[in-house]
Amino acid sequence: MALDENFIMRTMMEISDKVATIGGKIDGFIAGQANLEAKYTSLEVRVKGVETSTETLKDKWSSVQWVVYGGMAVFSAGAGLFWVVGWPILKNKFGL
Repeated sequence: MALDENFIMRTMMEISDKVATIGGKIDGFIAGQANLEAKYTSLEVRVKGVETSTETLKDKWSSVQWVVYGGMAVFSAGAGLFWVVGWPILKNKFGL
């Protein structure tokens, strides 16, 4: 059986073409993975920024919360004092 040189060359060209196609697909996959990694890194940075903002808001709310609680305590004490002392005076003086 004689070797057909055209057959061998054609087969080698087909194999070379298939390898190039597979190589292109692998390159596309790797590029896609790099793109996903960049998006993941970006998302990770954004999440850390949100965590930092949340901690800042918690700290600010804590300080505001204590100011509100202090104001409520002062108002309650003033209202209690008025009810015990001021209201009887107004009642006697103005006939309320």
